[in-house]
Amino acid sequence: MKESCRPYVQMYEDLDKAGFDQVPTGSNWSCDTNFAGTVKFCDAHCSKERIKGYMMAPWLATLEKYEAKTLEAVEQMSAAIKARKA
Repeated sequence: MKESCRPYVQMYEDLDKAGFDQVPTGSNWSCDTNFAGTVKFCDAHCSKERIKGYMMAPWLATLEKYEAKTLEAVEQMSAAIKARKA
């Protein structure tokens, strides 16, 4: 993980230690590995009981011109879920 990204994902661990339930969220807006990295970090550093699920937020309007990027987000989420079960 890039050190510049660490403060962002560190908050998931901080919230977990403070006892908060969470639904960590990733995106493919500017980085195609963000969602998978978020899932991997939270699975390794947060209580499984407090992680209530994961959410993908591609941050694009649901318009035909963005369909390919939105479908990429779906594929990235699917791959991250499958990797957790492997």
